[in-house]
Amino acid sequence: MSKANYEALGKELVEILTARGLGAVPKRDLDALLLYLLEKHLGWAKWSNQQLSVKLRLPVPKVKALRYEGALRFTEDLDAEFHLRFRRLLRQAHFETKKSEVQFIIEDYATKFVLEEYLKKQGKLADWSFNPEGVRVPAGTLVKLVATQFVERDREAAIARLGIQDPEGLEATIENVFSEVVTAARESQAGKLVNVFAKLAPGVAKAKKLTDLIFAEA
Repeated sequence: MSKANYEALGKELVEILTARGLGAVPKRDLDALLLYLLEKHLGWAKWSNQQLSVKLRLPVPKVKALRYEGALRFTEDLDAEFHLRFRRLLRQAHFETKKSEVQFIIEDYATKFVLEEYLKKQGKLADWSFNPEGVRVPAGTLVKLVATQFVERDREAAIARLGIQDPEGLEATIENVFSEVVTAARESQAGKLVNVFAKLAPGVAKAKKLTDLIFAEA
C-alpha cells in the first residue's frame, strides 16, 4: 500500500478518537476501529478470518466479532458499506450451483445479516443449515440482488459501461446477463464468478462490460 493509504488511515483514526475524546473509547471499540480502518485503507478486507486470526494472534470468533462491530459502529452509511462488501463478496467468493440454487461462503457477519434482511423482504429464505458461514439461495434471488444493488448504487456507471439507451431497462439487462452467468456457472459446477464471466464474455455481448463494473476493485 502507498504512503497515502497509511496517511488516510492515520487521519481518520485521529479524527474519530478526538471527536469522541481521548480515553473515552473502550479498548474493545478501539480494537474494532483499528481493524475496520486496516480493512478500509490497507486492503485487509481481502483476508479471511483465519488469516487475520494468525496475523493478529486472536481467536477466529473474536476476529469475526470485531469485524462486525467495526462495520456497525464506524460506518456512516451502512447501505453503501453493504454494497461495497457485497461487491467484494462477488469478486472473492467461490460459487457452486446445484439445481436452481447457488451456494457460497460468507465470512463477514455484516454482509450475512444484511443479506438475510434483503431475502426476508423478498419473501425468500436462505439455507444456512449445512454450514454457519455457508449459504444456499435461489439463483434467481441472487440475480435480482445483483441487479438491484447496481441499479441503485452504480446506475450511471452501469449505463455508461453497458451502453444502455433506455435507463429504465438497466435492471432487466443486468438480470439477463447475470442469469446467463449463473447458468454457465452451473455447467462448470464451481468457481469464482469473475472467472465464469471472463469465459462467457466472448459469447455474451455485455458480459465483459458487466464484468468490469461488478468486479472492479471495491
